[in-house]
Amino acid sequence: MLRKSNTETEAGLSYSTKDESYLANVALLYYQEGLNQGQIADRLGLSRATIVNYLKEGRDRGIVDIRVNGESLRSSSIGQELRKMFDLEDVYIANSGPNSDPSSALRQTARVAALAFYNIIEPGDVIGVAWGETIKSVGENLPDRKIDSTSVCQIIGSMESDRLLSAEDCAIQIANRIGAQCYTLHSPAILSSKPLAQDLRQEETIKAQLKRLKISVL
Repeated sequence: MLRKSNTETEAGLSYSTKDESYLANVALLYYQEGLNQGQIADRLGLSRATIVNYLKEGRDRGIVDIRVNGESLRSSSIGQELRKMFDLEDVYIANSGPNSDPSSALRQTARVAALAFYNIIEPGDVIGVAWGETIKSVGENLPDRKIDSTSVCQIIGSMESDRLLSAEDCAIQIANRIGAQCYTLHSPAILSSKPLAQDLRQEETIKAQLKRLKISVL
């Protein structure tokens, strides 16, 4: 039973926002009992805005772990047609809606890719990670969930950008999310001449990096 003290206010709860059990109880009312935010606010004597903040804090602190079964994303008719047409093993469809802006479409694509990632990756896999805005967003949307004995390898050399994480950072970010060992690639992505690029490909460290791979995230 939840009881308020005589001095309890929204700014100074006897159950402070540091009390995980209180946040967990709010989450249970919302996610399991199906009460809306207004109903929870009335029950606990708080404002709706406070309940919104508590639900967000519960997610941010890992008290609430919302999972969507990524397997369901493979069942669309478009995905099935693409699998047959191109002889693909799996196709995941990100539906961001006809009126979404590019930023919203990117976020939805990254969320779906993050779900697909955990359906595809298995313990012991060696994962090659490329670079770019989509890869950065996928890394940001991956939940922290360790996959045993995995490794992440950077497969594109470094490029300077004011907008994006570096190629190394993209690989490190994904590795940190899944608790993997990370191998960065100490090489520029663009060289001044074709002969120089060919020579670089023959370097043992570069060849060894690419030989490790089992799966690539491009």
